[in-house]
Amino acid sequence: MTPAVTNAPRPYGARLLRAAIDIVVISLSYFVGIALDYVFRSSREVVAPTLVDAVNNYLQALPPLVVVALIYFTLAGFYSRLRTYRGRHKAAAVINATLLTFLTYGAIAYTFRAYLLFPPAIAIAAAGACAMGLLLALRLYGFLWKAVARSLLRAADPEAANKSRVRVTERQEILVIGGAGYIGSALVPQLLDMDLNVRLFDRFLFGRDPIASFADHPRLVIQDADFRRTDQLVVAMRHADTVIHLGGIVGDPACALDENLTIELNLAANRALAEIARVQQVRRFIFASSCSVYGANDELLDENSQVNPVSLYAESKVASELVLRQQADDFLKPTILRLGTVYGLSGRTRFDLVVNLLVAKAAVEGIIPVIGPTQWRPFLHVSDAAAAFALAATTPSSIVENRTFNVGSNEQNRTLGALGGLIASRIPGARVVETDMVEDARNYRVNFDRIGKELDFRTSWTLEQGVDQILGAIASGSIPNYTSPEFSNVAWFKALLDRNDLAPDGRMLALSLEAQLEYAQDIAASQPVSSD
Repeated sequence: MTPAVTNAPRPYGARLLRAAIDIVVISLSYFVGIALDYVFRSSREVVAPTLVDAVNNYLQALPPLVVVALIYFTLAGFYSRLRTYRGRHKAAAVINATLLTFLTYGAIAYTFRAYLLFPPAIAIAAAGACAMGLLLALRLYGFLWKAVARSLLRAADPEAANKSRVRVTERQEILVIGGAGYIGSALVPQLLDMDLNVRLFDRFLFGRDPIASFADHPRLVIQDADFRRTDQLVVAMRHADTVIHLGGIVGDPACALDENLTIELNLAANRALAEIARVQQVRRFIFASSCSVYGANDELLDENSQVNPVSLYAESKVASELVLRQQADDFLKPTILRLGTVYGLSGRTRFDLVVNLLVAKAAVEGIIPVIGPTQWRPFLHVSDAAAAFALAATTPSSIVENRTFNVGSNEQNRTLGALGGLIASRIPGARVVETDMVEDARNYRVNFDRIGKELDFRTSWTLEQGVDQILGAIASGSIPNYTSPEFSNVAWFKALLDRNDLAPDGRMLALSLEAQLEYAQDIAASQPVSSD
């Protein structure tokens, strides 16, 4: 099984070239330092230094300075690891290595001043400042340019901003379970755009239309299968470097239709899937959880806050997280992504989600029914949710393994009342109708600092852009009837249950569902689950 490509060392020739460039930078910087010192002392000292003294100082001091620099630069990972660092970490590494180089060199020169021509302090300080500036510019030029480009793209076209993420230089094979679903149909095209090989594993309960636009891609393998089937999972994982698990029943109403089926799909099958991944030695296992695990809470919540699920769906996510952590070992090191309340269009758009539903009702019926206007939700566009999975799949494994990340943005924590007002402001004539009697007890604001700091994740879509995207689709006629069952998990799964299309066959998992349900409910009432 191939290792994560982002951990691969630079080619030998590329490392030599970078070392040569660094030698030129140090040489040029020390020349600038000597020149500044010569000019400064020539204008202020009675016995001014001669040009010959300055040249001799430069020629004698430069070789040991270069040696010290190369030692520190190598230890700092300039020629191996630096390309895997995020922008702020890369800058810190450059600054630390440069400071240590010139401080160490100054100490060496002072210690052996009886044998060497001691370099002036001004020259050392000026050379250090110059070298630091040049090295930062060389190492961060690409990062800064991409950051500026992404900010411009984000404002003009948020979808293009997500597609512009850094591409990996070698191909991995990524298995996406549930790849034809709401998030999967947004994620798979992003992975293909990143030059990755993708195996899409899905039972296609919603048909193949969600993946029609990329189904013929040469680097995509499609496996029509049920992830309750262990034999099919083993085949799918045989050559996978990374598994992204999006499968299962999503949403509180859909999960409530058949509790036994929900536990089978959302917990029991997940336990078997994790065991297979461990046996197959899949080191990178990324699980789609939800911020709904926080349930009802008035505080600002981070990954270490106590979970408080108030629905079977959330209970199954909490229990699955615990199962993954319990099964973690030297081979299975899961990454858990707790997604915010998702909205926006994908290959398999849903209109049983609060933003999408309220926009559609406002556009078609002129009414925005807001139930529980004071309740908070952390909103997240489906394309940004997909981008988080792509980022977790290509970030160095040491950063993401055995870690939990809330996925979203602090700016998109909004009350449902504020959401209704925003939609009304985009649709003239639509009016908000608020209802305080609430059956859904969820209420949570979430802190997303960890994923921003550790993975450098930024959302590309704003709520305003998402509302306009949905409005544009409805106005164009591409969504003729948002109430159609195909746009609703609960309506579609109800039809499938009525036709008995979700029943497992004799080879599918049949793990004591009653016991599993009891287990999930016990977890929901337990102590907080550690996120790391």
